[in-house]
Amino acid sequence: MLSLPASGSATVQGDRELNEDFMLVDPSLGLYIVADGVGGEQAGQVASRLACETIRTSLQSGFDLQDATRRAHQAVMLLAQRRGWRRMASTVAALRFQQNHYEIAWVGDSRVYLWDGELKLLTKDHSYVQNLVDARKLEFSQGEAHPEGHLITRALGMPENRLRIGCNRGALGDGCRLLICSDGISGQLPPERLLELLADDQEPQALADRLTREALDAGGSDNATCIVLEGSGEAEVHGDVEPMIYQRFDGVAWSDGVANVTNALDDTQRLTAPALRSDDLLGTLCDSWPLWLLGGLLVFGVIVLVVQGGW
Repeated sequence: MLSLPASGSATVQGDRELNEDFMLVDPSLGLYIVADGVGGEQAGQVASRLACETIRTSLQSGFDLQDATRRAHQAVMLLAQRRGWRRMASTVAALRFQQNHYEIAWVGDSRVYLWDGELKLLTKDHSYVQNLVDARKLEFSQGEAHPEGHLITRALGMPENRLRIGCNRGALGDGCRLLICSDGISGQLPPERLLELLADDQEPQALADRLTREALDAGGSDNATCIVLEGSGEAEVHGDVEPMIYQRFDGVAWSDGVANVTNALDDTQRLTAPALRSDDLLGTLCDSWPLWLLGGLLVFGVIVLVVQGGW
């Protein structure tokens, strides 16, 4: 039987003209998603919502979380091509509970933290700064305040034929908490404050509201979005459900986590997924191509087949 954690969620627009963040909570699927759209005008706002909705509908159709995320990537690319929004894209951090355990899929710099007495980072940013950290040109703590920390190297909708998706999994113990957030939270609140807030004895909804409010009070002008999940004691964390910890903060300093390659994969072995058919998007996309254009393409395709077949 699926046992879901208590949850709370919040989003604020900040000083931006639009809120390009989008969050989705669907208890029927055990699904929790935060996405941060980019692209200007309304492109980012549309991309983040489309990403979340495509993941949900794909899961409802029987796809797993990784394939659902890849289909969201395809959906954003298709819509960007149709509207001519070349910079349209979105980050995503999606978490799904099944049988008391959770699975994470992410692309970009939206994050998932675990609090269990320490603050532990369960995702690894796909960003320029993280590349510097991986190359040992920068300490992780230095990267947190880097002026180019907003530059991402992967996102849903970026024109990549083989998008790699970050993956992790684990179980949420009694009293432990998970924080899913956009960079409007992680980029504004220092780890000391995140640790204090997640350790505070308040309900998940009150905590989510406080996190977004404090992100703005700290001077943040970006959209800020978060989902807080709290373990109920139904799951025990041990053995093969220990998540990969990329970084841990003990209240004083960040340190490298301990690798668990069984549970943390960068999706290098699954670079393809079932193709997203155009009719899969009809229920989501409101701007389908004009019938005259589709008819013209169909006629053109028939002519090509006739010529190639020598009819």
